[in-house]
Amino acid sequence: MTKYRSSAFLAAIILAGVTLAACSGASTALSSSTTSSSSTTSASTTTSAIAPATSVLLPTSTTAVINYGQQFLTDVAPWNAATADLNSSDGLTSQAVITAANEAVVAARSLLGQSWPTKAQADVHAFAVELDTINEDVQENNLTKFRDDVTTLNADANVVRADLGLPAIK
Repeated sequence: MTKYRSSAFLAAIILAGVTLAACSGASTALSSSTTSSSSTTSASTTTSAIAPATSVLLPTSTTAVINYGQQFLTDVAPWNAATADLNSSDGLTSQAVITAANEAVVAARSLLGQSWPTKAQADVHAFAVELDTINEDVQENNLTKFRDDVTTLNADANVVRADLGLPAIK
């Protein structure tokens, strides 16, 4: 009966060692040899040293800080460049004004395609709509409406700039 208890105990130890090695992810070599003779039973178990646990670096959450003011300036830069070339003699049918109107649409799409701080979302949306309106005024060759909408556009731009910590335009 002692022989069976020793074998069962030895088997339980081996099983526990294998389970522990599997749970810890370490590789463990187990080998058993049993020698029987008429009066004695000999068992030996050899295990390799368990490798030290390696630390696993979990991916860190890196939240990029967005400079919304710079994002806004980048989005409206083509519009600003196109309008900088305009002069008072340009009519709504001039190529320079048509180019500026097209850039207004591009800027509006860029603004609407990005995320903005909560406090600026509605103001950015209003500004983008006003950019589209400017384009419509040019397409319709409606100078009176264009002048009114440019005034509204400038006011909307200053609201967004204030939301984003940028200086007002003049």
